Amino acid sequence: MMMSEWLDMTKTPCDPDSFELINYIYMWHPSMPDSQPEARKRTLMLWNTFGLGIFTDMHAQALEAEGLYNIVRNAASRKDNLTHDHAAAIAKLESDFHEALQQADQIGRKAASTLDALKKRYKK
Repeated sequence: MMMSEWLDMTKTPCDPDSFELINYIYMWHPSMPDSQPEARKRTLMLWNTFGLGIFTDMHAQALEAEGLYNIVRNAASRKDNLTHDHAAAIAKLESDFHEALQQADQIGRKAASTLDALKKRYKK
């Protein structure tokens, strides 16, 4: 939320530091609804009912919620990277396996050819 939006909603002055705290609570506190309009209504209700003090009291929980969000986001990112790395490793193994099969087939053909030649040579 922009400070100008907040000032339009409250019709009361608010210094930048106070607004930063209010906006942080609006963004991160777990009690705020996911819906932006609903979160704005709840933030305004808290402001009108309790003033700045409630936002100060809610700050620690908002910090914790942001921290947990970042942990989850980082874990999801690591999972995606591992999935990508795993898929790349499997593709490389499959490629190496098929190459090894082709080499084994070539060796088998050479061995069969050599065996046929030896049979013909010593059959006489």
